[in-house]
Amino acid sequence: MYYSEGRKADNPFRNYGTGGLMQGRKYLITSTWNAPDTAFTIPEEFFQGKSVDDGVFFPFHRMNAFCGLEPLPSQHFHDVEKNGSPELVAKFKEDYSNKKIPRIFERFNIIKIKILSFR
Repeated sequence: MYYSEGRKADNPFRNYGTGGLMQGRKYLITSTWNAPDTAFTIPEEFFQGKSVDDGVFFPFHRMNAFCGLEPLPSQHFHDVEKNGSPELVAKFKEDYSNKKIPRIFERFNIIKIKILSFR
């Protein structure tokens, strides 16, 4: 996954974390939270205004960067337990399968796909 930490003897103070062997590869995170999205966006709330990616998943993103991976846009589903409902789940499915995933695949020219219904 990595050859070295990335630093070289001629300048041991620079380029730490750039020796990963997985350059050019990407990864995608989807996560489900009972917390509402406002728990991440309001500075006085529990996550102190830090997004899921800049807070909870920050170490995970840095670990992947160390190996040379690049993140695709993440998708996080909020408030799924306390305020969950069949309508909310249907909205998540619609947003994710018909909007998010096709945009990701088209944007990065990975593959063109047709999303089928979840029935």
